[in-house]
Amino acid sequence: MRRNPSIKQVQIWKKSSLATIINHTEKQAVNNAINSIPGIRILQIGVFNENEHLSVNRKNDYFIMDPFDNPSSKVTIVASPRDLPFQNETIDIVILLHTLEFSNNPQQALHEAERVLCPDGHIIVIGFNPLSIAGIKSLMPFQKSHYPWCGKYLSCKRVSEWFAVLGMEIMREQKYINNTQFNIGLKFCRWNKISDYTDNLLSCFGQIYIIMARKKLYPMSLLRSRWLKRKRKIITGGVVQPSPKSTKELVNEECYSADFNRKDV
Repeated sequence: MRRNPSIKQVQIWKKSSLATIINHTEKQAVNNAINSIPGIRILQIGVFNENEHLSVNRKNDYFIMDPFDNPSSKVTIVASPRDLPFQNETIDIVILLHTLEFSNNPQQALHEAERVLCPDGHIIVIGFNPLSIAGIKSLMPFQKSHYPWCGKYLSCKRVSEWFAVLGMEIMREQKYINNTQFNIGLKFCRWNKISDYTDNLLSCFGQIYIIMARKKLYPMSLLRSRWLKRKRKIITGGVVQPSPKSTKELVNEECYSADFNRKDV
């Protein structure tokens, strides 16, 4: 069961030194991801530290949404992630910044993000790794009432499976280890071939992860061919041939035709 944090808990957390380090890592990772993909309409669900926002290299329509109405942040929309106030296929990039961990229905939140996403658009998910020290700390009973340990952390595999159900393609998956973890500041990428066994092992324990998925764009001809195939399968066994008429039916029809064409003299 997820525990919804209060705005006061979130503010206390964002003023801590650990939050500052994690915030810097996340912001840099999201900036790199956004600047590598097209799109002019960006929806960010969740906020970084106050008075901080993404740095993009092009002119965009940049919306920041959050469930909390915090005057000190740059939130432009206050709404629930499970009911986004946008029409279908109107956003190019959706950023879920620790949104799924604190949602009572994370699958619905992800489905809503996919609904408002344009074809060939991207969803970027940032979350805490349940296999990291942060994930282990969230399992401790005395931490359940503190943010961000009060959330239910989701693994990369679970989120990737949800993307697959929505028909989206995983484009990137990264785990990050900051300098508060193992005293290193290395970034481990899943798609890179890391030969060293130790690096591969440590990458599983990255404190945060980022997953970027693309909404597939299907050609109209492909959609039409699939629809026609489904339509033909309505009748199994092919086209139904008309059954031959019996001899009695043929005789009755001939008699009726003769009576109809007969003229009274």
